[in-house]
Amino acid sequence: MPISDRSYYRDDDDYDPSQSYGSMRGPNAPRSIVITLILVNAAIFLVDAFTPEVFVGGGTRWLSWMMSLKVDGQGTFAEKEVAFWQLPYWNLWQIATYGFAHASITSDTGIMHVLFNMLGLFIFGRSLEERYGRHEFLRFYVAALLFAGVVSYFFISLMGKTSFLVGASGAVSAVIILFVLLYPHRTILIFGIIPAPAWVLGILLIGSDILQGLRPSSQVGWYAHLAGALFAFLYFRLGWNLSWVRFDWLTDRMSGKPRLKVHRGKSSEDKLQEEADRILDKLHREGEASLNRKERSTLEKYSRMIRKKNHEP
Repeated sequence: MPISDRSYYRDDDDYDPSQSYGSMRGPNAPRSIVITLILVNAAIFLVDAFTPEVFVGGGTRWLSWMMSLKVDGQGTFAEKEVAFWQLPYWNLWQIATYGFAHASITSDTGIMHVLFNMLGLFIFGRSLEERYGRHEFLRFYVAALLFAGVVSYFFISLMGKTSFLVGASGAVSAVIILFVLLYPHRTILIFGIIPAPAWVLGILLIGSDILQGLRPSSQVGWYAHLAGALFAFLYFRLGWNLSWVRFDWLTDRMSGKPRLKVHRGKSSEDKLQEEADRILDKLHREGEASLNRKERSTLEKYSRMIRKKNHEP
């Protein structure tokens, strides 16, 4: 296949994830990071449903409370009745864990909170994973989650409010907005019914969060949503690449596939073949943005060799 036919030589509007190298699935293909994230969130939600309530009669359960990002600006938590013990209101690990917990099944929002977040991640995250690769997508998702958590904590603190934050919506908002920025004219179905270009969805999401912010009684974490959207904009606009953050071991564990090693041959053609295989595997794992100029040149050379072989009598 000519190199010019590969996904990283196409314009963004022509990009089709179904035609990319990363979309080739086989029995030994790694599991999607998007699917793994959804499974992790669903598992935590189900386990949380079987844990006791913390605030009696409040619908908040122990696991989601432990994982939530707590800001106690007015000492309100200390006045509530706690079933087990007074839990600490600030721990560093809550900046990460809040994004994997959701409203408990007995709360007002119930299952809809985790359902809509995971639906958004599934619909829009797969295209980003195909474009950037499993490693970079996971780095982007986790970084957006942390950024939204830090911004939310300081915003709530400055407002002198008391709140606890749960949910992946900050990171999912980043995923959706990055998709909109990359593919603004791609047709999507709003509410699963109304066809519209992706940029319309972006405006609706940002607009609804701004309106939520104007309602003093709003229970929606709109500040986390807007923080996630800001992170996606900066990532897109500044051309960030988070490859300097190395936790490939975590990505490989989540994908259920061990990392591959290259064994080089002796002939020049064998070396070129194995080097091309290594680069294609890197493209599959980390996305087109991870390729440097030398690796792209190697793929061009490999493509010419294949075309020459195909034309030999």
